[in-house]
Amino acid sequence: MKQFLNFLDRLVASLVKNIITIFLIIVTTVVFITVIARYVFEVPIGGFGEIPIVLMILTVWLAGGINSRRDSHISIKILELMIKNKKVYHYINLIIRFLTSLSIFIFWILSWDYLKYSIESGDISPGLRFPQWWLISIVFISAMMMFFYSINNIFKEVKQIKEI
Repeated sequence: MKQFLNFLDRLVASLVKNIITIFLIIVTTVVFITVIARYVFEVPIGGFGEIPIVLMILTVWLAGGINSRRDSHISIKILELMIKNKKVYHYINLIIRFLTSLSIFIFWILSWDYLKYSIESGDISPGLRFPQWWLISIVFISAMMMFFYSINNIFKEVKQIKEI
């Protein structure tokens, strides 16, 4: 079972990284085309300019899930400098990880409520007229990824405490 979960984890991470790469290539291409169309050919682009914004939102949220997997969010390690006892440091870090997981869980639940509301209300984007719940579903998926990876990071922290 553990091997299957590890395989699934690597598969999802690889898929998300590839999606992020494709999104960034599309963003670059669309921005280039938009600039050329607008300033060289003086052609109105309509809702086409909405694509980079949507793709950047999707990219940032998906990257949040991947950063939780690697535990590589931006952080300042002041606590490590102040507390010299490694065991105490890891216990405090465990409490911080637990509180972080709790807040991410609450955010995950709230994003689910917002997703349901968005589907029920039928909101659409102003330019391209696509359903807004498509965009909000990525926030929900990212919150789910961040929650599960934060729980995994708690287990890693407990393992480090046991090793000390």
